[in-house]
Amino acid sequence: MIIKILGSQSSFRGVSYNEDKINEGKSEGLVAENFIFPEGMKPSKADYINYLKYHSSTNDRVKAKQFHAVISAKGQEHSPQELVGYAKKYLNEMGYGKNPYLIYFHNDTDNNHVHMVSTRIGPDGKKIDDSFEKLKSQEILRGFGVEYGKNIPSDIDWAKGYGISTHGQFITLLESKGINSSIKDDQLNIYFKGTTHTKLALVDIPLIKESKSLEGKRIKTKEKIKKYSRSMELPELKQYLHGKMGMELVTHTAKGKDAPYGYTLIDHREKTVFKGSELLPIKALLMGKEIEQVKEAIPRLLREMDFKGKDWNTIQGDMATIGARADRKGNVYLKVSNEIVARLNRETVSSLWKNHNTNTLKNTAAMSVKSASAIAHILNVHEGAARIDPQIDSLHYSNLVAIAIHHSKGGTKQFLEERDITVHPVASDQLLYDRKNNIAVLLGEDLRTLNRFKDEHMEQERIQTPFMANQRPDDHSTYHNQGKQTSLFEQLMFSSGAAGEDDEENSASNKKGKKKKRNLNQSI
Repeated sequence: MIIKILGSQSSFRGVSYNEDKINEGKSEGLVAENFIFPEGMKPSKADYINYLKYHSSTNDRVKAKQFHAVISAKGQEHSPQELVGYAKKYLNEMGYGKNPYLIYFHNDTDNNHVHMVSTRIGPDGKKIDDSFEKLKSQEILRGFGVEYGKNIPSDIDWAKGYGISTHGQFITLLESKGINSSIKDDQLNIYFKGTTHTKLALVDIPLIKESKSLEGKRIKTKEKIKKYSRSMELPELKQYLHGKMGMELVTHTAKGKDAPYGYTLIDHREKTVFKGSELLPIKALLMGKEIEQVKEAIPRLLREMDFKGKDWNTIQGDMATIGARADRKGNVYLKVSNEIVARLNRETVSSLWKNHNTNTLKNTAAMSVKSASAIAHILNVHEGAARIDPQIDSLHYSNLVAIAIHHSKGGTKQFLEERDITVHPVASDQLLYDRKNNIAVLLGEDLRTLNRFKDEHMEQERIQTPFMANQRPDDHSTYHNQGKQTSLFEQLMFSSGAAGEDDEENSASNKKGKKKKRNLNQSI
């Protein structure tokens, strides 16, 4: 037999859930204690809820006033009447015996179980003491003649039979059996009667690795959760998944909070455990039926939105206010579920990125005229220009180049990405673009170094260009691969100055030894 305390709530939705089960023929309302109604009155769902609210109104400090718990037996080893007797004893010993409370028996799963709903506010207006609730529950179970200690070894073996990817999921499996545990150092401490019962080395808990088979199960489970969460409230969804599909949805709630911050899904039939974030965000799960209304509203709200003169960042901020976001192709997603619910037309996306890149260029500082021209071309902006700033700290970027090429442990590309820096080919030179600080410098022209990044470590696409008239949204043709030099390339290739002198010095008429000497002198 297991006792599980469900999350507290500010409303008394537990009553609605159980009363609805009665209407569906899946539950029986067996006990209603300490309610005072006129003689002959048959209370409705609303009557019970209003009574609990009235009883709880004497304490405004406690927000999460509902108490909701379940006692579940193994199979049919305990009858409904026996479980009701246990539930009454349990409520008395937990301090809820004088409160109004309801007990419902459910017959919609393989295991007989009863739900108990009451209020955490006592008749004196004070909150019922809820410290060490789980520990108290275990003590009460022992009073029922249930000794969990003897089952712990077999429950550990049972949990090891499930496919888990984290030790936290193993803890969740044990909790589903009423066993508390925690990780300390490199071992799992399992508790009974408030003391450590068993110590289990973490290396002895098998974790599974990602595989195509696991990903396939995750995708199928995700579709099920998405489908049924749209037609059910969370309590009903939990019962449906457990009774019909052998899945246990375990929510995680911080102490003193109403809403859960996450959940874990245990698939008992497939013996797999998934983090809720891998399936459906908790916010989408809590929205339930409301999510369909939001999905239908977003296209209309987008039509009412003013896109004129705005750039990509601005419009993303506007979308966030209606719970949406967009990707670079114009797909609009519902943020809580990551579903595509609309699409921006091609002209709108092009305009947003054109404005975005124009603003980016205006806010960018370039070390020279040539680096300013290069960043303008990469951004595909033909109006406006980057600010020329000869005082940019060239030594800082020279050092970054040297470290990235010769000393970065994680590889050149990772080193640059961690610093939000991209490298773009520009004829015989390369442009270093610092996205975080909006700074553009040419390695040869500005930094006077012949150190070069390999092609596979360079940014092969434009930073982000608006779609051209003859370009599809998914066409990522680049400056590097266009097949013919533009006038800018020709200017950079043949113009006078340091870069031009370097090219002349590297001509075929020079000796190889002289070329090596120059490379050595000008390298960082």
